[in-house]
Amino acid sequence: MKQLTRIRLINWHLFENNTITCQGTTYFIGINGVGKSTILDAIQFALVGGQRDVRFNQAAMSGSRRTLTSYIRGELGTEGRRFLRNDATGVVALEFRNSDDTYFVHGAVVDAYQDGRSPDLTYFIVNGAGLNDDWFFRAPGQLFDSRAFRRHLDHFTLPNPQARAQLFTRLEDYRFHLLNR
Repeated sequence: MKQLTRIRLINWHLFENNTITCQGTTYFIGINGVGKSTILDAIQFALVGGQRDVRFNQAAMSGSRRTLTSYIRGELGTEGRRFLRNDATGVVALEFRNSDDTYFVHGAVVDAYQDGRSPDLTYFIVNGAGLNDDWFFRAPGQLFDSRAFRRHLDHFTLPNPQARAQLFTRLEDYRFHLLNR
């Protein structure tokens, strides 16, 4: 059995740089608007991978129009004009522990643009290693964009010889490898 152990959110709506640790059964409890659904949307996105296949903010009373870009840029309100970030890169990563106490991590690095272009995505699966912030940051507080992340992780030395990083720009490839994980 695989157990979700950590959720890493960087520039995901109001979550700027957060790690959520999960142990056993984890509950998300809080008042409206605190981010419970935002965390679940991040998990759903990392598990499904495709923006078209994810229904963001389903807990909203009215039909939510949240998109992957609005999550990464941190859209405030519904008018679509107020954002926490302009062009921005975000990360959603899920760390799992296998029954043999080995780890794997998967998720995406997303570049979102204020000019309305479609986001650029790099999906990743790292087998045999736990979550490591050195994968995502070039320096403290400075994220790699999706293209630089691919180059960086391709040459990153993982902690053990059996560990392996896989990078995908095509959703179909990510899903295939994730399902076979």
